[in-house]
Amino acid sequence: HSFEVFGKSARIDLVQGYADARWRGLLDGAPASARRAGWMDTTVRFAMSLYGAPPLKGKEFVDYRVSVGQSETVVGAGLAVTLPTGYYRKSLLLNLGTNRFTIRPQLGVVHTRGKWSGELTGSAWIFTDNDSFWNGNKLENDPLYTLQGHLVYTFRPGLWIGGGLAYGYGMESTVNGVEKDDTRGNLLFGASVGIPINRHVGFKLGYVGMRTQESTGADLDSFVAAVSFLW
Repeated sequence: HSFEVFGKSARIDLVQGYADARWRGLLDGAPASARRAGWMDTTVRFAMSLYGAPPLKGKEFVDYRVSVGQSETVVGAGLAVTLPTGYYRKSLLLNLGTNRFTIRPQLGVVHTRGKWSGELTGSAWIFTDNDSFWNGNKLENDPLYTLQGHLVYTFRPGLWIGGGLAYGYGMESTVNGVEKDDTRGNLLFGASVGIPINRHVGFKLGYVGMRTQESTGADLDSFVAAVSFLW
């Protein structure tokens, strides 16, 4: 939902995912696998522009578009909070939910020239403790710091295709007060396409790959289908 705050453009997003996930790997040297299907954690996000993209209507909006021409830069900030609403069982090591809150401040910039847009966003993921971790243990994690960039080509409003790269570092675990020396270093890459249905509804299809750069981590391939409602 888009609106105006202190003369700036702002929006609130609500994201709810459903996943059918499969894991394969080695457990104590022996092949093992697991599958989980269910709802993921809910994320609520507030974002607003700090520079550029003013909230305008009618002739004011047309005049602004004429003034900026084919090139525009927008700087914005956001705060996302992930709620512990997803499928979670403390008897399982692998879950779709996290059983804790995640707070994610963000700062980003978008530069548009013609039909091309380049995006760069930095984020910090701050985790609360999980007091019902696997087999009743307590899990703590250091913050995870991420930087991601995207390149997007827009054919017309709502119809676009994009690709991106990201890197995240941090998130060392502490279980019952004992540090696990498992700092993550993950490289992510992906592509997506947006397909409009009408002015208020659109679909997004995408792929995200993750490859660990450390001795502890996971190599993941995710395929995403999403529907967006704008009002």
